[in-house]
Amino acid sequence: MSADESAAAETIYAANCASCHGESGRGDGPAGGALKPSPVNFHVRQPSSNRAWTVLNDGIPGTSMPAWKIKLSQEQIRLLVPYLQHFYENDKELTPP
Repeated sequence: MSADESAAAETIYAANCASCHGESGRGDGPAGGALKPSPVNFHVRQPSSNRAWTVLNDGIPGTSMPAWKIKLSQEQIRLLVPYLQHFYENDKELTPP
């Protein structure tokens, strides 16, 4: 992902995801505490690219996770997939073997 794409993904995430998933993807956003089930902590669980795409696009029935295809373009969803995964990857880089 280029620096421009990463910056765009960060902006999209901040505007649409951080309120539930938290600024750093830990599932601790201000709206997240009231949700059942709780929002995913991306430092603990990394979705596959296919799973992330499906959830972003279609939401998760029976939860507070909406279908973002109504609000976000397919390009914006494409940018979010690796951005969500980077929270897990960056956390693992900091964890000693």
